Amino acid sequence: MNNPIVPYLIVEAYCLVYGVAVLFRLNSSIASQHEIQELRNVILTYFGMLIFDILSISLETYVKTTPIWILSISNGLVLIFVTFGCFFWFAFIAARFYANVNFSRKQKLLFSIPMVLIVIFDCISMGTGWIFYIDSNGSYSVTDYFWFQVGVNYFYLLIPTVISIRRLFTCRSSERKEYWVYALYMIAPLTAGLLEDYVPTTPLLALNIFLAIHVLF
Repeated sequence: MNNPIVPYLIVEAYCLVYGVAVLFRLNSSIASQHEIQELRNVILTYFGMLIFDILSISLETYVKTTPIWILSISNGLVLIFVTFGCFFWFAFIAARFYANVNFSRKQKLLFSIPMVLIVIFDCISMGTGWIFYIDSNGSYSVTDYFWFQVGVNYFYLLIPTVISIRRLFTCRSSERKEYWVYALYMIAPLTAGLLEDYVPTTPLLALNIFLAIHVLF
């Protein structure tokens, strides 16, 4: 097997199957109903990211006649689902750590504004190439404005990480494993961001999220 894309697609397909198995294991014995719903949202957005990444890579590699607008939509949806996943992880941590806090509608709206904005910008970029674009060879590329996409995603991941690290110093020893998992969730996008250019044929983000879900469950 000489095509390095095939192992990439196989790995993502296995991550998808594993995610489905985890999804069916979610029940009220693990966490509260609200926390379970937010975790389910995280896993469902993981599915969306995997499915559209598999579609994008397959079209770029095997269907050279694919119109650029189709590639733009499929790649844009990958970015959107990644942002959704970061947002729902943030929402899960809020539900987990602040179960007794009744957040107002205004507070929920404020926290969701960055996510809504980046989704709008991604949709606009599908036609304008503002944040990302598909070049004449059908390959996905990003612009200098991609930092905004990354900044929004990191915003939703850094807050839970900081809160988890703070709680590590005040929690009981029996709770430390859980808080370590929440704190280390940040490793997934950081590792992918730093190393994806060196190992482009390995789905680092998918594997790192897979690892976080596996340790969590």
